[in-house]
Amino acid sequence: MIDSTLIVSIRFINSIVVKKRIMKIMLVYPPAQVEDTYSNFSFAAPVLPPLGLAYLGAVLEKAGFDVKIVDCVAERLGYKELLEAIREYKPSIVGFNANTISYPKVQKALPLIKKVNADIVTVIGGAHSSAMPRQVLAENPDLDVAVFGEGECTILEIANRLKAGLSLNNIDGTAIMSQEKIIVNNPRQLIENLDTLPFPARHLLKDLRTYSHTPLRGTGFIVSVITSRGCPFNCFYCDQSVFTRKWRANSVDYVISEIKMLKEKYGADAISFEDDNFALSKERVIGICKRMISENLGMKWSCCIRIDKIDEEILGWMKQAGCTSIYVGIESGNQEMLNSINKNLSIEQIKLALKTANKAGIDNIYGSFILGLPRDTKETIEQTINFACNLPLTGISFNIFTPYPNTKLREIASKFGVIKEDWKNYSDHAHFAPYIPNGITEEELLMLQKRAYRKFFIRPSYIINHLKYIFNIHFMKDAICALFLFFRLSKNRPKSS
Repeated sequence: MIDSTLIVSIRFINSIVVKKRIMKIMLVYPPAQVEDTYSNFSFAAPVLPPLGLAYLGAVLEKAGFDVKIVDCVAERLGYKELLEAIREYKPSIVGFNANTISYPKVQKALPLIKKVNADIVTVIGGAHSSAMPRQVLAENPDLDVAVFGEGECTILEIANRLKAGLSLNNIDGTAIMSQEKIIVNNPRQLIENLDTLPFPARHLLKDLRTYSHTPLRGTGFIVSVITSRGCPFNCFYCDQSVFTRKWRANSVDYVISEIKMLKEKYGADAISFEDDNFALSKERVIGICKRMISENLGMKWSCCIRIDKIDEEILGWMKQAGCTSIYVGIESGNQEMLNSINKNLSIEQIKLALKTANKAGIDNIYGSFILGLPRDTKETIEQTINFACNLPLTGISFNIFTPYPNTKLREIASKFGVIKEDWKNYSDHAHFAPYIPNGITEEELLMLQKRAYRKFFIRPSYIINHLKYIFNIHFMKDAICALFLFFRLSKNRPKSS
């Protein structure tokens, strides 16, 4: 429990006077279970480690703070269990990482935490807070600090200020309430050299083996890694409030050192690079591949890559270095729709790139699509489904368009349909759709999503090509669940909340 000298919530004062002390900091991924995001599709949903919190934890530990990470998703914890963990650990700060889907869960947790101990300093960071820090602070009377942008230096400054008994005013990258007014401070400068960050504190996660990827992503113990931040592209559906559109990356040496550590310390069999665009720098990715080959790391791996970054040379090096899977954002099979979301890709470019990847011998190629975009019609959605089924893809994701805050597409979406304003409606695989385009009902849109999956996975050619997975227990379990989902009646579907 925080010392009794901290007697007033920081929302309503200009400074805080506390005795210097050893600080305990709890970092929390909120109780937004996988079902909240994927609903009926959760049987095949990945559960990835919260590396963002692990980076924060590493920076705080390096500075001498006592840190605990509670991942409510992986550990299947509800509010009761979270509050019990807080009572037992007695943190001075509880910091949440929240995206738009998990944000309502944080809202519910904040007043409960203050009931445990009103002096706990509550902090929210992540995508939702970065997109709208002022609104997040205004909506939550039990929130003390809203963090926007890159969080490592910001959380460290918050912790150091509290430890020293200093005010939380004027901290870059934060919004606070001071004398009944919301103050949004200056943005924090980006970390130019990502190599200055320690490796994520994965030891603070309960068990790396509790995390999972989709079954076709690989076998064995797969560990997630992030080697770059930011995205220079301007797709209208994407928000880059946290890391901005300035791309920064770890050096080849840093990446290879982290892979070696994961293999030696944790026994990793494979790596999943979670970068938005792992291959943005051709020189860097080829450098990583050459080192993986020359040092005989023997690791299988996968990554996300933009269609327009695919060529024979880069795929050749990736394949030789152990790459087995690539993930590409295709989004639509209609050129006008691609143009409307500023994807800067052509249908022919997509076909050629995937043909090149298939020829290069990449085992698994996964495509991601968005159904129900502004301007989408039943005809253009059908065109997208048919396009997907005729591409050389091993796996696929058909996401319902979600109008995330601070995105260009949200700004224009209301002209072409209805946006649901309640954040509880936000998910791309839920029982309901957060956005309904004109000319399509919610029921029709969700049925089109289900039909898209059924049409892709129940093709005879797809089944024949995947007979090799018949002895993969996880794959077969998911396949049985998928069959049940694809063919069951939709009349029991819950109504929108």
